[in-house]
Amino acid sequence: MSEEVKEKKKKKMKGWLIALIIVVSVLLTAVAAAWIVYEHFFSLTNYVPDPGSIEISSDILKSLDEVESTIDPYEASRIEAELESIRAAEEERQRLEESLRAEQESLSLAEEEMRRLQSEAEEREKNRSDIVHLMLVGVDRRAANWNGNSDTMILLSINRTKKTMTLTSFMRDSAANIPGIGVRKLNHAFAVGGGPLLLQTLQSNYQIPVSNYAWIDFDGMVTVVDLLGGIDIYLTVAEAKYVGITIDSPRVVHLDGAKTVRHARDRSSGGNDYMRTQRQRNVLIAIANKAKSGSLGDLARVAEQVLPYITHNVDRVKLLGLIADFINIKDYEIKEQRIPYDGLYRSSNELLIPNYEETIRRFREFIE
Repeated sequence: MSEEVKEKKKKKMKGWLIALIIVVSVLLTAVAAAWIVYEHFFSLTNYVPDPGSIEISSDILKSLDEVESTIDPYEASRIEAELESIRAAEEERQRLEESLRAEQESLSLAEEEMRRLQSEAEEREKNRSDIVHLMLVGVDRRAANWNGNSDTMILLSINRTKKTMTLTSFMRDSAANIPGIGVRKLNHAFAVGGGPLLLQTLQSNYQIPVSNYAWIDFDGMVTVVDLLGGIDIYLTVAEAKYVGITIDSPRVVHLDGAKTVRHARDRSSGGNDYMRTQRQRNVLIAIANKAKSGSLGDLARVAEQVLPYITHNVDRVKLLGLIADFINIKDYEIKEQRIPYDGLYRSSNELLIPNYEETIRRFREFIE
């Protein structure tokens, strides 16, 4: 090979190397810029890492108890016993599964059968890891020195495999055995222990593996909706009248932030608290639809002003995953439900007491 040819090859390789360096530099610059923007928006939120222990406000608990109906001790003990039985059954089921797995591993199974069992196990594990839960809480917070009542409790569940997004409303008057407190209304958990205690209560009572929450108070929600330019939502004549609008027949109505929050809190226009949970889900879906219709510039402007109103425990890595999910949910099927389920609860002293075992089974079936 002549010196001239070698020199041309060297120049060509050098040119490719320079081009590669430029491309890599551009990519790294883009990634760095994106991370800086992400860090900026993340810093605007009120990120609260999970505490080592949950602090329960005894003063607030006492004040809440003073305005609540007396809880029937017999009903409270029945609830505690039922939940303990379910927990014991779940532990036994897990023990049997581990025992069976150990037994299967000790057997000399055919190679094809082993592959089949492994494939099924991997599929089950994949499905479990592909379901992401985020507890969304709307808070009636009338003073800065307490957590506030969780009037809205909606569990957002994203199934990445089946491409579904499920909104599960938990009624505030649902009976719950709150860890460290005892049987109270479910919304007591947030009032006395914030997001961490609410999640612990859901895990304990409903076997839901939820570890993240985000909450906003009603003033913040008014701001969010107003910054989005309001939302369009279908209202009945009675619902419209409740928020201060007169219509002759049910139709889609444009609401500003204050009217949106008033509608979400409406339990006087029919259906009591049962329909109020539906109204809250309708509002959440309308906000999501309005946000999706905006440009990136508009959303960035809104985010700058909205994020300071949101308090959460989602760390940076998980939040990136959730952002990716939210980008894709436009193609997801939206499913809704309410707990307690119709026909699966009884009432006692203003408490709605679910059939926990059947409720847990139906919840899992609906989500998975």
